[in-house]
Amino acid sequence: MLGAENPTLCPMSSILLRTESTSSSQIENLTVGAVQLALAELDQSNSDNAMVVMANVRAMEAALALADKLDEDAILAMQAELLSRQRGWEEHAGNYRKGLV
Repeated sequence: MLGAENPTLCPMSSILLRTESTSSSQIENLTVGAVQLALAELDQSNSDNAMVVMANVRAMEAALALADKLDEDAILAMQAELLSRQRGWEEHAGNYRKGLV
């Protein structure tokens, strides 16, 4: 099992989350280098793409942490992680949309 419970594989969990988020972001034409991704994890990046990829990582971490409790609060928490680090979307984080997309 991956995760904090397994000290040998714990770093692998982190790497897999970042790899998946980076790969799925590339599908959406978002690319980011390793340095900018590391800076984004520290909230020090000036790259919008890095912040979006890191937001994807945080949303996946929230989804894993909240997987046993899939209710309205959990879904809004996941959505908050996804939007809170994306410039221009912070005010929408953790809230329902008020209109059509």
